[in-house]
Amino acid sequence: MGGNFTKFFSAMFANDISFLFCSLLFAIFFLALFLTRSKASFAKEFTEHAQATLATIGVLGTFFGIYIGLLDFDVKDIDGSIPPLLDGLKLAFVTSILGMALGIIYRTLSGFIEPEDHKEASSDEFLIVMKGVRADIQKSSDTQVNLLTDLKTAIIGESDEDTLLTSTTDALGDLESTEALDQLGQALGARAIQNGITLNLLGGLGIRLSCRRILREVPTLERPIRNVNFAAYTKDRGRIEKMMQDAGLNQDREFNLANTGDRMMFVQEGRGAENRIEVFFDKLKMNHEIPFEDRLDAEGLTLSPTDLLLSKLQIVDLARKDAMDLFALVVTFDFLAEQKDLETPIVNTRYISDLCAEDWGFYWTITRNLRRLGEENFSSIPRRFTPKFREHLSTLLNEIDSVPKGFKWRARAIVGQRMRWYEIPKAA
Repeated sequence: MGGNFTKFFSAMFANDISFLFCSLLFAIFFLALFLTRSKASFAKEFTEHAQATLATIGVLGTFFGIYIGLLDFDVKDIDGSIPPLLDGLKLAFVTSILGMALGIIYRTLSGFIEPEDHKEASSDEFLIVMKGVRADIQKSSDTQVNLLTDLKTAIIGESDEDTLLTSTTDALGDLESTEALDQLGQALGARAIQNGITLNLLGGLGIRLSCRRILREVPTLERPIRNVNFAAYTKDRGRIEKMMQDAGLNQDREFNLANTGDRMMFVQEGRGAENRIEVFFDKLKMNHEIPFEDRLDAEGLTLSPTDLLLSKLQIVDLARKDAMDLFALVVTFDFLAEQKDLETPIVNTRYISDLCAEDWGFYWTITRNLRRLGEENFSSIPRRFTPKFREHLSTLLNEIDSVPKGFKWRARAIVGQRMRWYEIPKAA
């Protein structure tokens, strides 16, 4: 028993956070005892709420400890993440136990040290105090049970959804799936180059391969890849079908019949999962149209940074994953009006500006998304990247606004958002 008390008191001062919470609890406890005999109005207010304050701060320490434990939890390194998680949970329980204990002790002692004029001489005084203590113990016990039940539910869960354990398992599954799709996309791209077929990756995987350096520096920019998307020319359609078939992929015939000419879908089945590979011919036609004519790289694996950027900026309702992809692109490449050399890929602001000058709807979606990105909260990304990110967004916006607009553009601008300015893409 003595050893357990020693461990408990050691845990109170194990780190700066637990020391802070435990010191605050002791300070409130002794101050409340000191003020119990005072007749001042502020002292009465303070002592009346002392027990609730102690319990509340204890619970606050509990949630703070759980937060600290989960803060550095890395699903890619579960073994290494367990010790800090347990340290956080240790802080959580220490502050709750101490807060509840000090509250009970204070309630017990305060009944005997009230000012004389507040006391009523009675043989039942001790019984009254102890009944109050019993009620408080029951209330605190119920609070702790509810808290522990919530913690258990968060870790284990009542169902298979939205639990820490399930989320961790899902994250590991996403990581495995992403790596498999990464390898599949690169293998198909390499096979296309060997066969003289122009086939460039786009979407999340294209951005992942183009921005590997920043993704290594900032792992929080990594996100799960769900499918593989390619851009190609219609003239290579037959050769692409044969190449995919030789690679063991099957056509999604229903989808391909419904999208004759624009898109093709192939399916890879295995291990209970289904990987989908989609090919866009000559253009990406989603909320807006991104042309590929003379823009695909016969010797490259991915679309150019300019077209990768446009493929995301044309989305009317940007998801969080799209914003993260755009952040990676914006800080990886220089934003210039013309390319300095063929070896250094850039985001060509002049090309984007010219497209925006042709179509008000395209202009509106692109510029609105650029401004939204400037207001987006990227708190998980180191601040050292923020100046470059904002500078590149500003450079592109200024370039877009500087290009003269024609009569058709200005006429459509008058109508504005009163008429839908984007297409609704077909479901994959």
